[in-house]
Amino acid sequence: MAGEILAVATAITFPLANAMFKKVDNLFTPSQINAIRTSVGAIFFVLFILILDQWKFLPLVTTGLLVLLLVSIFFGQVIGDTAYFIGQESLGTTIALAISGTMPFFTFLISLLIGEDISVTFYLSGIIIGAGIFLISKSQISREESSFNRNGSKYIFMVITLLIASFSWAIAIVLTDIGFNALGNLLPQGEQTSFLGNAIRLPFAAVILCVMGWKSRSKNKQNSDSLYKNPFDGKVITILLAASIIGTALGILLYSEAARLAGAPFTSLILTASPLFSIPISWAINKEKISFLELIGLLLILTGVILILL
Repeated sequence: MAGEILAVATAITFPLANAMFKKVDNLFTPSQINAIRTSVGAIFFVLFILILDQWKFLPLVTTGLLVLLLVSIFFGQVIGDTAYFIGQESLGTTIALAISGTMPFFTFLISLLIGEDISVTFYLSGIIIGAGIFLISKSQISREESSFNRNGSKYIFMVITLLIASFSWAIAIVLTDIGFNALGNLLPQGEQTSFLGNAIRLPFAAVILCVMGWKSRSKNKQNSDSLYKNPFDGKVITILLAASIIGTALGILLYSEAARLAGAPFTSLILTASPLFSIPISWAINKEKISFLELIGLLLILTGVILILL
C-alpha cells in the first residue's frame, strides 16, 4: 500500500510544481525551465547521498545497471519532458493533456512485452480515466486557440511529438521500476535506493538539458501582462527553486519509490489521473474556473483511481 500512496503523492507534486512554473513561464523557454528544475533536483540528490553517507555504495553499481538508470532518465526527463513541453507550447495544454493520456497503454504494452502480468482492472481503470480526460479536454478546448491547421503537416508533427513524449515516459517508468528494484537488491537492507539512484541519474540529465536550455536562450518571450518581467527577480528565483524542489526533487523521489514498490503500470495510471489534482490546484493558485463538464471528468477519473486502489 505504501507504493500506491507514494504514486498518489507524486501525482500531486507534479501539477503543483507546474502551476508554480506557469507563473514565470513568460520569462523562460520550456527547455530552460526543464534544465533549471533538473539541475536543482540533481543538486538535491547529490547532497543527500553525501549527508546519508550513501556515496560509498557507488562501486556496487554495475555497468549494466548504470546504463539502465541513465537510459531511464534520458527517456523520461530529456526526451519525454522536452517533447511534451514542445508539443504543449505549440498545441496548448488541452491537446497535450489528451494525448498524454495514452501513457498507461504504452506502459501496459511494454510491460506485457517483458513478461509482466497486468490485471484486467488496470485496463478498465485506464478506459475510465481516459474518458474523464476526454471530457476535461473537450471542455477546455474552446478556451485555447491554436495557430495550427489541424489538417496541416505541422499539427500532425506536433501530435506525433506528444505521442513520442508519452511513449518515452512509458519506457522511462518501466526502466525505473526495473532499475530501482535491481539497485535495491545490491544495497544493504534498510538503505534508501531512490536517493542513490537519482543522484546517479539526475546529474546526467541536467548536463544534457542545460546545453539544450542554453541553446534556446534566444527564444525567451516577454509578456506585458505578466506579473514578473525580470528573470533575476528574487520572487522569480524563489518560485523556480520552490517549484523545482516540489516537482523534481520531491516529485522524482516519490515517483521512483512508487514505480519500485507499486510497479510501472499502476504508477502510470495514477500519473495520468493528475487532472484530479492539477485542476483543483490551478483553481486555487491561478484562479482557473472549473466547468460542469470538467467536474464530470474529474468524477470519472476519481472512479478509475478508486477502482485500482480497491
